[in-house]
Amino acid sequence: VEQFMQFYFKTLLSIERLNEMLLQLFNERFITDELARITPINDDFVAINGYLETTNDHLFEQRPLALLEVFLILQLNPTLQGIRATTIRLIRKSLPLIDDSFRQNKSANQLFIEIFRRAHGLTHELRRMNRYGVLAAYLPCFANIIARMQYDLFHIYTVDEHTLFLIRNLRRFSLEAHRHEFPLCNSVFKLIAKPELLFFAGLLHDIAKGQNGDHSKLGENIARDFCLQHAISKHDTNLIAWLVRTHLLMSTTAQRKDISDPDVIHEFAQKVGSVEYLNHLYLLTVADIRATNPELWNDWKDSLLKELYLATHSALRHGLQNPSALGDRLLENKQEAKDKLLNLGLSNDLINHVWQHTNDDYFLRYSSDEIAWHTMAISSVNEAD
Repeated sequence: VEQFMQFYFKTLLSIERLNEMLLQLFNERFITDELARITPINDDFVAINGYLETTNDHLFEQRPLALLEVFLILQLNPTLQGIRATTIRLIRKSLPLIDDSFRQNKSANQLFIEIFRRAHGLTHELRRMNRYGVLAAYLPCFANIIARMQYDLFHIYTVDEHTLFLIRNLRRFSLEAHRHEFPLCNSVFKLIAKPELLFFAGLLHDIAKGQNGDHSKLGENIARDFCLQHAISKHDTNLIAWLVRTHLLMSTTAQRKDISDPDVIHEFAQKVGSVEYLNHLYLLTVADIRATNPELWNDWKDSLLKELYLATHSALRHGLQNPSALGDRLLENKQEAKDKLLNLGLSNDLINHVWQHTNDDYFLRYSSDEIAWHTMAISSVNEAD
């Protein structure tokens, strides 16, 4: 039954892609009276009546990286309506070019990261990448969750659709136009230094669904491999992997435990460890629940998660009773900040001099980027001032 349902939903995806192409061609042939408006984009692409088209039918064979570039170009040119039908066919035909060599290509890796960093249009482009088969070709682990049903009382979407809805929700948290929906999420999102890390965690949080074993733990391993492939720093890798492994932690704590009990809050705060991790986990949790089923989210769950977030935030700000349990994260954050400062030209003695009056809580409270920025600012000030 599961294989049949997966085949059924993949067929629907193919029909959706075919429908997109047919409607576009029908509009060009029978509805639009005007002559083709051709606008150069770069040496490899032009826009024809608002749709992106290759300038060369052999472009993807000559430059396979263009298979990712096409989606970045759409992000950078929001007036474009999409990809022309002939180019969609070329993309589909060229998918075998996205092989292991392509996936290990650092330029391809940087293009993929850049798509997530741009954020604007991210949801639309990920949906296109999924519809045209590029996402599954570039991330073979994603192919496993395409059209995969989830047999429980909560999920009404296939795993891939749920994942893309989750990323859409995260993106909405960042937009002032949607602040009225989730004001706290909007405020917390502004504190996220690298939103792409949150988007990556969203992309990978259910990546191991359908495999034998705990999908959260298996997903953590996949996330670490993904980060290694894309040369993501140790600190950021640990954050993404931790979010994938614990993406259900906040939801289960809020709904199954007494969050008015200080011991419950302290235990949860110990597991989270820092305000940085809490901010990411809160946003991921709200986006995840909202992407499960439109009917599942309600004011009760909103208030529970908000209460747990605020209580844990307060506990972390005031310091935990057992900071030794967080020693690994503290040392990791401290070392990564120091490595960045050394690369910027500060001496080890100067860094230690600036840090001599800081306590352990400071290195748990702030990210390595923030610590490096603070240290640079302080070190530039003359002591006599």
